Amino acid sequence: MKKSLVLISRLLILLLVVIASSLAAVAQAVISGTVVSDETGEKVPYASVYVAETRSGVIADEEGRFILRLRAGSYNIEIRSMGYVTRKVSLHVADRNERITYRLQTAAQDLDEVQVVGRLRKEDPAYSIMRQLVARTPVYEHMAQHYTAEVYTKGSIMPEKIPFWMAGISNEGIKIKEYLGKRYVIESHIGLTYDHPQKYVQIVRATRSSVPEEMKNDSSAYMSVIATNIYSRNFGGGDATGMTNPIRYEGLGVYNYKLESTTTEAGRKQYRISYRSKSGSDISGEIVVADGTWTVSSFRRDVTTSNVKQSMSISLHDVQDGLYLPTTYTIEADLDMMGFKLNMRYYSALEYTQVRINESVAFGYQIPKDMHFSTTREARRHARVVESQVDTLGYHYADRYRLPDPWVRPEMKFDSLALKRDSSYWQGVVTVPLSEDEQHSYAVRDSLAAALERKRNPLFGSDSTHTGSGKLIRTLLVGRNVKIGKNTVLGMDGLLRGALHDYRYTDGLWMGQRLYFSHKFARGVDWTIRPSVDYTTHRRKVYWEARSLLRYAPLARGQFLIRAGRHSADLAGPYESTDSRMQTFITTISDGRGTLKLYDKTYLHLTNEVDIHPMVQLVLAAEVRRSAPLDEQRIWGISKRSLSLSPAVWGAKAPDFLGYEMPEHRSLTVGGALVINPAPFYRLDRDGRKRHDDATFRAPVFTLFYKQALPAGGRFDSDYAYGELSVKHGLRPTPLHTITYKLTAGAYFSRKRIHLDEERYIKADNAFYLLGDAISTQMESLPPYSYADRRFLMALTSWQFPSPIPNVLGGGIFGPARSALHLNGYWAADKTARPYFEVGVTHGSMSQVGIFFGGYNFYKDYGLMFRYTIALPRFR
Repeated sequence: MKKSLVLISRLLILLLVVIASSLAAVAQAVISGTVVSDETGEKVPYASVYVAETRSGVIADEEGRFILRLRAGSYNIEIRSMGYVTRKVSLHVADRNERITYRLQTAAQDLDEVQVVGRLRKEDPAYSIMRQLVARTPVYEHMAQHYTAEVYTKGSIMPEKIPFWMAGISNEGIKIKEYLGKRYVIESHIGLTYDHPQKYVQIVRATRSSVPEEMKNDSSAYMSVIATNIYSRNFGGGDATGMTNPIRYEGLGVYNYKLESTTTEAGRKQYRISYRSKSGSDISGEIVVADGTWTVSSFRRDVTTSNVKQSMSISLHDVQDGLYLPTTYTIEADLDMMGFKLNMRYYSALEYTQVRINESVAFGYQIPKDMHFSTTREARRHARVVESQVDTLGYHYADRYRLPDPWVRPEMKFDSLALKRDSSYWQGVVTVPLSEDEQHSYAVRDSLAAALERKRNPLFGSDSTHTGSGKLIRTLLVGRNVKIGKNTVLGMDGLLRGALHDYRYTDGLWMGQRLYFSHKFARGVDWTIRPSVDYTTHRRKVYWEARSLLRYAPLARGQFLIRAGRHSADLAGPYESTDSRMQTFITTISDGRGTLKLYDKTYLHLTNEVDIHPMVQLVLAAEVRRSAPLDEQRIWGISKRSLSLSPAVWGAKAPDFLGYEMPEHRSLTVGGALVINPAPFYRLDRDGRKRHDDATFRAPVFTLFYKQALPAGGRFDSDYAYGELSVKHGLRPTPLHTITYKLTAGAYFSRKRIHLDEERYIKADNAFYLLGDAISTQMESLPPYSYADRRFLMALTSWQFPSPIPNVLGGGIFGPARSALHLNGYWAADKTARPYFEVGVTHGSMSQVGIFFGGYNFYKDYGLMFRYTIALPRFR
């Protein structure tokens, strides 16, 4: 027995020795560093520190502080910051923690020795450098076949001002206003995996937060920046946000470039180039390009608007065989809008654990380093050739029209212990020290844990803290969507939202309820039903509507829609956006009537759309409708101006054939359309359904439309046959200039009896403001509710170009300010009357303002029209 105890003791001692030696082998020393200016001794904020041996980067905070964790050994360290000379040093790490300070020298402004091959006379040297870079960017985009990385991210927010209505709101006993002036933080440790062409998987190993729930919507949204490709055309939003990637060839036509300085590092010149948008959209930044290799080592983008200031900096390093990937990200933003004033910061540090090169790209398409491009056209042509070959690698699409989706949402997974990591775990992953405010915020609360705990309730989502009667009252007031199983969703608007549904001069206030049902049968195949019932306070009638949409055949864009109901509608609704809820509400509330012409309709409408060929879409429709006029008596409104006057227009003389009397009548119509797209390139949305990509700009799109009304024996039954052929096309002579046109030829083959609600309108109401659409989708200076004659031709053309004046109507984050010149024409072929021509100028982005002048033969019986529009979503 005694010998056994001795043996066990020796084994335990041996085991402890083995464990201790193993821990010593993997023990890491903590290097607490600071980056300062060599000339002034001031801290250098947001400097990037890269360790070559571990392929890892860390970012210094606003005080120049950073943390490295390294095993004992020797390392090559690179410290860089824009405006300073990059410093490379050797670091010997022992088995103990250390403090170290790195000093950076200000970069000299050396431009005298710049000699760039391929430079044109009178152009800035930056353009020749950028031509070499953009010609190679499509290759850089696809060089990585696979990589994995460990990522530490830290985001923080400091509220400086909140809307007055939020000041009294409490969260767990704390008034929201007490958060002002304090900084809160959210951190994550993520395992990132990338597989070519565009698959990102993020495994959140750990996350913690002190950000109050009222200040964030999605705790994982800030992580998405690490799952993007800096070389992609869509990096930063692409055309959707007006932020063209400056290192793609499209940037040569969008930005002005300037060589700011050069430095020599390890015998190779580094060019610091600034860029600024030509369109006046307040987008600017800097790029550092290495001579000879023509690679990007630093990238910065600044966006400045009246409400938002954002700066993003990225440091890139050669992680393997000439592949430069981001190693650190820094984002700082100031937001001041709608009563909120916030400062936000974001840091991200990456350590690449595996990297595999796409050899077919790296060696098959790489441009020789001594190959130069003398003109922008030459560089653009070469990049397009490479794009056409490289962009298809890895996709293996059998359909030659299918394009890869640029909006890839990374797959997000949470480790089961992500919310349970203790302080010792975080001490091993943090690379940016916490400030005193951030440390204090953790002591106050951990809001992320509470938020995710609430999300575990499958029935009521994030609002599960409301229990019992409170939950029921909240549901009745504001509505709720409830998910049943994996594929079915039920929902309702709630009494509060239902009471504010609409307000129209013919009806008064619409008060009711809208329900929602959706069931998903398969990817891209689903069925949605939306019934609604409303009581109108002025007419004292019950309005109702039911919509059933069955989406099928996702690769053929198949959908079958049934609509039925009774409610008021605008005469020009089928052709213009005047029948939207937002439009009718605003025009009515402004003066008690607005400028709309409404009627009462009861209807059953069926539409089926499906692609019968990749280039041809077939649309079939049928409708039964009863229409009746409505009393246009004014009800309550803010102003009481005369109905016959509008400050927004001096209308042209109305054609003689226009009339505005409509009896109660019935109509039975059948019809259809063929939409022909000669270049049907498409992408798949998140539901796996086809959506055409930039259709009208790839080729002209032709639409052949036919509609016939069949009389059923009634005195006023509609009886007509109408056909229309239109072509729509867009051209981009340069990235900043767009020319669009739409030509329409229409004719009534029979016009025995047609009523106002069925006319083909070429001009709708005269409202000064439009909501949900762009200016000039119709003739603007004609009288309101002008409709077409028996045969007609119409042309709508516009030329969009960078605005020469600043945008004060909303831009920047909504897109750059644009100006446009419009030239429109209308000719009634059956009349001896002269053709009508108009010209207009518009300006804006999210919102637009415009003025149009037109007349018969352009100058006789003329009209003048002002328009203001806000591109809000349409509510039907």
